[in-house]
Amino acid sequence: MTTAKELPVGMYDLLHTTQLHKRIEKAGLLERAVWSDFAAEEFHHHLAIPLAHEIAAFISEAITGKRGEALTQALKLAFQTPEHLSSIIEALRPLSAETLQQIKPPPPFSAPTLRPDTPLSVSALLTGSSRTPSLLTQLIKELASCDRADWLVSFIKFAGILPLLPALPEFTQKAAPDGGPRLRIATTSYMGTTDLKAIKNLLELPNTEVRISSDTRRTRLHAKAYLFHRASGFGSAYIGSANVSKATLDEGLEWTAKISQYETDHLWQHAKATF
Repeated sequence: MTTAKELPVGMYDLLHTTQLHKRIEKAGLLERAVWSDFAAEEFHHHLAIPLAHEIAAFISEAITGKRGEALTQALKLAFQTPEHLSSIIEALRPLSAETLQQIKPPPPFSAPTLRPDTPLSVSALLTGSSRTPSLLTQLIKELASCDRADWLVSFIKFAGILPLLPALPEFTQKAAPDGGPRLRIATTSYMGTTDLKAIKNLLELPNTEVRISSDTRRTRLHAKAYLFHRASGFGSAYIGSANVSKATLDEGLEWTAKISQYETDHLWQHAKATF
C-alpha cells in the first residue's frame, strides 16, 4: 500500500477517494492539492484502474512464494477473506466527482500551468487529425509538467526543433531531480537526414545529453519514442512513427500511441528499460 510520504510534488490524475484524502491530509498537503471535476463517462476508468491495482497487489501478496498446487490453494484462501476485499472497495469510495490533478510545490516556487490534453491515467491514440491533439502540442505540454524526458528518434530536423522553443530551454534550465541530464536524446546520422543545425541547438541546451548513432548497417535504429518521467508515477510514453520534424509532429497523419505509466506500467517499464 502506498504511504502518505509517497506523494511527491507533481501532476496526478487520481479519483478523490477516502483513501487518497486521508493520505493527503496525513502528509499535510491539503492546501497544495489541486482538484478538478470530470465527466460522468470518465468515472469507470477513474475507479476501475486503482481498484485493479489494489486487487492485483492483494493477490500478489497472497501467492508470494507459492507454486503449482499450493498456488491454486493460496488463491482459494485469498478469496475466502471477503472482509479484506471489502476494505479495499471501502477505501476507494469516492468522496466527490473530482480527481487530484496536482500537488503544488511549496511557496515561493511556482506550479506548472500546462498539462497534456489526454488524461494522465489512461492511454490514448493520437492520429494527426483534427479529432485528436497534435503530437507537437502534447510534447510542449509534457515538457511543462514532467520531471525529465528521454527521446529516441531516427532523425531530427531543425524545422522540427524550432516550434519546441522556448519550451526546451525552459525545461532544461535545471538538472533532473537525480542530478543528471533532464533531457536525453538518442538519434542517428542515417542517410544524413539529421540536421547539423538542429544538433547544435540541442547541444547548447543545459542539462541535456545527445547521443548520435553512426551505425547504419547493424542496428538501423528506426524507432520513434518520447518518454516523460514523473515522480508521481504518472509518466507518459509516446510511441509511433513521428521523428522530430515539422511534417510529422504537426502536419502529417502520423499515428502515435500514448502509454500511461499509471494504467499500463508493464509497457511503460519495457519502454523505459529499452531506452
